[in-house]
Amino acid sequence: MVKYEVYTAAVELQPLLGCPLDPEIIAGAFTTCYISERSQRLAIEQLKASFEENKLKLIEMKWCLKSTEVDWESPFDVTAMDLINQAFKSGDVVYSVFDVWEHSDPDTLQ
Repeated sequence: MVKYEVYTAAVELQPLLGCPLDPEIIAGAFTTCYISERSQRLAIEQLKASFEENKLKLIEMKWCLKSTEVDWESPFDVTAMDLINQAFKSGDVVYSVFDVWEHSDPDTLQ
């Protein structure tokens, strides 16, 4: 029997035309994603497919690890545990809150 694990990925994304995040307003976003898969490679493949489906461009993947190996999230964090459980039960990519910035943000201007 193949064992599924939930992987946690920290990513930076850019919304594209057709994305629920308006690319005319939103320049980019950081989020954490939870993916239930048999391996890290398959989790990353599923994650990239989800980005494509949701019209999100991957700018950078900070990391993708088994959720049990992520030491920055408290094991008692109810929100993270809920998202991990959702990913495990649904088999879908589950996104946490998007921390977004707009084109007009001073930090994004060059």
